[in-house]
Amino acid sequence: MDSNKLINPHDKFFREALGRKDMALGFVEEYLPPEIRKVLDLKSLEIVKDSYIDKELSEHFSDILYRINIDGKQSFVYLLFEHKSYLDRLVPFQLLRNMVKIWEQFLKQNRRAKKLPIIVPLIIYHGQKKWRLRNDFSSLFEKVGGTDEYIPDFRSELFDISHTSDERIKGALQTRAFLLLLKHILDPRLLESHPEIMGFVVELTKDKRAMEYLEVFIRHVVSTVERSKSKDLKRAILKTLGN
Repeated sequence: MDSNKLINPHDKFFREALGRKDMALGFVEEYLPPEIRKVLDLKSLEIVKDSYIDKELSEHFSDILYRINIDGKQSFVYLLFEHKSYLDRLVPFQLLRNMVKIWEQFLKQNRRAKKLPIIVPLIIYHGQKKWRLRNDFSSLFEKVGGTDEYIPDFRSELFDISHTSDERIKGALQTRAFLLLLKHILDPRLLESHPEIMGFVVELTKDKRAMEYLEVFIRHVVSTVERSKSKDLKRAILKTLGN
């Protein structure tokens, strides 16, 4: 399956939004733990075009990989978005599979490298149930006395925005608009119940640099509602924008 032909319409929206450097940078600045953020050279952030996602997983994940300098050394920030509406305890295993693919590709391109780059897995979750699963890889194993040192481990950074109040969703205008839409996208009365989202849309029209993202934003909102309601939604958007 071509990574550009994602079957989930939300996947395409996530790729288009988080594939923008300014959007990714805004998210990193606001939501990465301070101890990690302070050692990152944010100006060096650049997207890696190659896809490392497993074809078997491409129906469930859209992968976005950024390269960034960390503490003066080359590193990767790997942004992996979980779009399922249910909890999956095997997410750490799925992450590990993709991290290994990144390291394999790195070694092919850097045959003299003596160290592997660091990968920080980031998951944005917006399912209906609250995320109560552990994020460490070792939690997938049955613990047997004396075997702990043989169990590999890492953890991911999880952002459960479904159960985060709107007031606590921070960041620049584009970042908040993206996260609020992601949080409430399954609400059939999206714009009626959350008029602040359209407020963000109006504000985005005032920034010429944000117009490209605004187009993505509106196109996604219209594409995810029932066809019978799409015309009404388009009219509501145009009316809000004063057209």
